Amino acid sequence: MCLLRLVLLAVVLSGCEGRAAPEPPTDLVRRPEIIGVVTSWDWWQTHEGSYTLDTGEVVELNVNESPDLPATPRLSETDIYFPYGGESYGEPIGSLSVLLLVGHDPDGTTWYAAAHERNPLEDCPFEIEGAGVYDEGDALHFSTGLLLPKSSDFSIANWYDERDPFPLRRGDRICLDRAGTALSATVWLPF
Repeated sequence: MCLLRLVLLAVVLSGCEGRAAPEPPTDLVRRPEIIGVVTSWDWWQTHEGSYTLDTGEVVELNVNESPDLPATPRLSETDIYFPYGGESYGEPIGSLSVLLLVGHDPDGTTWYAAAHERNPLEDCPFEIEGAGVYDEGDALHFSTGLLLPKSSDFSIANWYDERDPFPLRRGDRICLDRAGTALSATVWLPF
């Protein structure tokens, strides 16, 4: 029992890697221009992917760095993946999918953020992670510049501490609706 307490104390004092200090805030504002759920995708040997969204739009992203083509900047800790694998190129996604939020910087650079689809019957249809997410009243501002609106009844789950949970840190999760509006956040550890 004593050993267990020592291990727990060491984890707490080390800052628990998952709750490392958040990234600093930014003045950069990046609002998604395209928001949709991936319905199918194609992948080329250049590491570039074509993602068809439920809106009918097709988004071209390079999600992996390659010598020939730099990776498309990702503004979320969550990335594009399909949890049950086996999804074939060009075939419809038959399992839980991904909500893509895509935009462009003034210089034309495309960026994206990804939120994983959860059980559609739950109160949290999509879940996104970010390290360094700041509360700006009616919006959440990621340290990467991503700005997402908050619902009027936005709430914090699993938070039993008198301290302000913001900025959110690595491991904290934000629930989004289909339009990319933040519904709630789950804070995993209070330090």
